[in-house]
Amino acid sequence: MWVRGPEGDYVMRDIPTIHSSTRDRLPLPPAVKAGVKMAENIGAAFDHVRVDAMTDGETMYLGEITVYNLSGRFVQGMEADAPVNRSWDLRNSWFLTAKQPWYWRPYANALRRALNRQDARRNKR
Repeated sequence: MWVRGPEGDYVMRDIPTIHSSTRDRLPLPPAVKAGVKMAENIGAAFDHVRVDAMTDGETMYLGEITVYNLSGRFVQGMEADAPVNRSWDLRNSWFLTAKQPWYWRPYANALRRALNRQDARRNKR
């Protein structure tokens, strides 16, 4: 799994994936920059989406757009500080930003309060 560092460079994390316990240590192909730009353009319309791409080393091709990665069950994503969790703040989701009907409003308010408490605890660390 590659993550973008603070300088915009990409760093491979040393964590196993659900697909393989071994890591391919080849450098990222130059086409990755075009793939990231494509994913950012597509992803701008969603509060969370995974955009998969394939490359022949020179050209990036759209592969798949997935709203719920692994049916919502992330192996690394179960960690509160995993990159996918830090990058997706549910408080910015449609459900918590749009005015909800009276029967959903209590749940939305309770969820927002719980997320705010969790964030406050995390920021105290």
